Amino acid sequence: MVENATRQFSDHPQRLLFLHAIETYLRAYLRLHGADADELRSYMHDVGRMLVDAQSRGLSLDDTTAEYIVASGKAGDYVRVRYDYDLRSLSEEWLDKPKRPRSLSRLVAAAEAVRAAVRDALRDTGIEVYDAREG
Repeated sequence: MVENATRQFSDHPQRLLFLHAIETYLRAYLRLHGADADELRSYMHDVGRMLVDAQSRGLSLDDTTAEYIVASGKAGDYVRVRYDYDLRSLSEEWLDKPKRPRSLSRLVAAAEAVRAAVRDALRDTGIEVYDAREG
């Protein structure tokens, strides 16, 4: 275990909220484009697979954001942050270099990019979307 790891405070709650936001936006987009409840359930929490399918149905995201989300899905980030309850420290699994958590700021940016893309897709269909950022 890394020295002082037990003195760190985990950012898992924030990560879970942003990953859940990405998942929810992607589910909304897929639903808009014909996915039924059974198909949506089949994704479980695999945001990478959801994104690939959403892109095949027309969702447009920049390559950097798309690659980040697919990598997050493959790594199982959502499940790891959801079920690692120790907020006082990072688990040994997360301290292994290949599995270190991705940058929180990059996760926030990815969530924002997905939010904007889905908002625009909804508006393109004529659905009125309230966006608090627009006032």
